[in-house]
Parts: sequence; C-alpha cells; structure tokens
Amino acid sequence: MQGLLLLSRTEVVAQQASAPGAPPRADTVSSRPRPELEPLGLRLGSFLVHSYVGFSPQFDDNVYATDAPREADLISVFSPALVARTNGTRHSVRLSAGADLGRFRELSAENYDDWRVSADGLIDRTPGSRILLGGAFAKLHQPRDSPDDAGGLSPTEYTSATAFADFSHRPGRVFVHPDVVVNRLEYRSVTALVAGEPVEIEQDDRNRNAYAATLESGYGGGPDDGSFLRVRGVLSDYDRPQQVTGFDRSSRGLEVGAGIVLNSGGVTRGRAYVGYREQRYLDPLPDIREPVFEVSVVWSPSEITTVKLEAGRQLAETTAPAYSGYVSTSTRIVVDHELRRSLILSAALASERDAYVGIGRASRTDKTYFVDAGVSWLLNRYVVVSLRYEFTARDSTDDRVPEGLALDDFDRNRGWVRIEFRR
Repeated sequence: MQGLLLLSRTEVVAQQASAPGAPPRADTVSSRPRPELEPLGLRLGSFLVHSYVGFSPQFDDNVYATDAPREADLISVFSPALVARTNGTRHSVRLSAGADLGRFRELSAENYDDWRVSADGLIDRTPGSRILLGGAFAKLHQPRDSPDDAGGLSPTEYTSATAFADFSHRPGRVFVHPDVVVNRLEYRSVTALVAGEPVEIEQDDRNRNAYAATLESGYGGGPDDGSFLRVRGVLSDYDRPQQVTGFDRSSRGLEVGAGIVLNSGGVTRGRAYVGYREQRYLDPLPDIREPVFEVSVVWSPSEITTVKLEAGRQLAETTAPAYSGYVSTSTRIVVDHELRRSLILSAALASERDAYVGIGRASRTDKTYFVDAGVSWLLNRYVVVSLRYEFTARDSTDDRVPEGLALDDFDRNRGWVRIEFRR
C-alpha cells in the first residue's frame, strides 16, 4: 500500500532511512512521476489529502504453504488508505492510515484485519541540513510461509510500534548522517490442535524491543555521487526466556563497512556497500560473524524501459528453537517497460538463501525462488487496474529432522486482480 509502513516477511525489526547519496525512489518506469495521471487530492487547510480504496480478488493454490496436503482458496482483500501531507517550502508533515482486510471464501480461520498508522515530520534547518522524526504503529499477521509460524488454527497476529530520528548534514562535499530506530514487537497467543485437543500456544516469549543506531559519513559531489563509511549498533532485548528451550534470545551486534554511490549521467546509477557484522548471543546460542553487503543498480537502456538489480546479505532474527538467527542472501532483478504512458508491464526473478546458525550440529538452510509478472493500467487520475501472477518455491534442509519426515518445502501459485480508486 502506497505511503504506508511495510514490514517484510522476515520481520526486519529496525531499518535505517536512506542515506544521502542513495538513488532517488522514483528511479524506474513503474515509480517515476506521471503528473497527468496522478490524483489531485483534496485541500484541507495546510494539508493535501489523498484517499485510496483498493479491492483485490485473489487465488492461492497453497494457502498454508505446505508440501502436502494443499489447500486452495479465493480471497477478497479490501484496502482503504488516507495520506495527508503539508507542502511547506522548508518543513513538512505527513500523516497516513490504512488497512488490508482479507476474507477467505472457505478457510475463514485465515481471515485477517491488518491496519497501520504513521506520522513523520521534516525540519529543513538549512539548505544542507535536515531532521526527520516519525513513528508508526501497525497490527499485522505473520504469513504462513514463515519458519517462525506457530502452527495455530489461525495466523499469528502481532503489533509493531516504531519510532525513528534521522539527521543529515551536508555543508559541502562532506556529509554526516546519524539515525536511530526503536521498534517494539508483541505477539498474541494462538490455538493449535495437539492430539486432537485445542491447546493455547502463548507467544509472549517472542515479545521484544529492538534498537538500531547508525552513523554514516562520507564525501561526494552530490546526492548521487560519493563514498561513505558506516558504523551500526544493534540491540535485541527479549522480555523473557523462550518457553520451549529456556534460552534468553537477547543479543547485541556491531556492523562496520564502506560503500559508494555512482551515477553515470542518469543511464546507470547504483549503490554498493560491503561490511562485516557481528551479533553476540547469550549461552548456549552461538554468536554470528559474517560479511554483509548491499548492491542496487538501475539501468535505463531507453526512456521507456528500466532494469533494476538488487542483491544483499544480512543477518536476520528468528525464534526457531536451537537457532540464534540466520544469514539471508538475496538477489532480485526487475524489468519495467512502459508499453504506453498509462500501461506498464513488469516482470521479476528473485532468490533467497537463508542459512540458520544453530547450537552444535544443528543446521538448516532454506532456498526460496520467486517469479512474478504483471501489468498496471492507469485508466485516469482516479482508477488503476492491475493484474499479477506470482510463483514461489522453497527447498528446505534441516539436520534435526529425520530423513523422510516433512520439512518446510512447498511451491505456490498466486494470482490477483486489483482495482484501486484514488482521489
């Protein structure tokens, strides 16, 4: 949903704002501004208010993301949203609220009511200095393909509260960019069947506070050209030990690295970063020490086609027993083509390899592959129609699971049509 807080399926608990020098957000065919087709909004005092109402009938041939048995269903998703912005020349405020309400035709226990609200404000102190402050609160559900899924009769619900402060200062060619993010996650209990009897699975041992503080400093000729150094501290503080194992999963980490941002006249632009991350856990959970990286390249072979390549390696949180966390390595390539000014074609290929770090000989690796394609038709300022198909497949290996028993392998086909009314 546009303009709203989004959380990935791996539940990254703290994300930094883009540093000075990051490629602009509107850098591809699908995201570039189209003033003649954008909603005009409604002026209320100093705010410009945009409203969105989306309806999306969907088909999922493997709702529970399992190898067998497979359950298919039709889902209707209703997605209202409001975004209000001020248009000050130096300072601005942005407020947003939205929801995704999903209703399954047969598997009604999978119904969900996700919603989110957020607010942020930009203070532009000088032409080279600005402060961004904000926060968000969301009530969400965990997808069934997550390895941390509790296996309840209904999806796990949780809340996420985030606050952040971001400062950037560029007096000349040198820039300094510190930011702080605080995130609170709380999980709700679910009911599962054990030996045919309903049993409540408490999940408050997953509740935690996550903190991330980052400092980037560098040198460059402008926002799209330069190099930088990064130092980041990360702290994950769980409320109490894990019920199944008795382990305290709290940890602290440090990351250092360097990166570069390039722009070859607008045809090719990109950003690359390489660093080293250490995450320390309490005994008996082993520490994780791994290289990390981020790469983002946008190539525009023509004015109507863009190719975007993204790759990255990062450490991620898990509450799976016997594992500290996992190292996630991902790649994604997206091609967007403007068939007409109002008709946009897109296709993407992606892969993700999640290598879990466990106690002793415990070892798990998930390899997931994604293919998706779609078309978006901007009928006018007020109506957008989208058609999309997505295929996902996962191959999982786990040394703790005896050979022949079911793992988290699955393949899944999903397709949907989305109609969005905008004002």
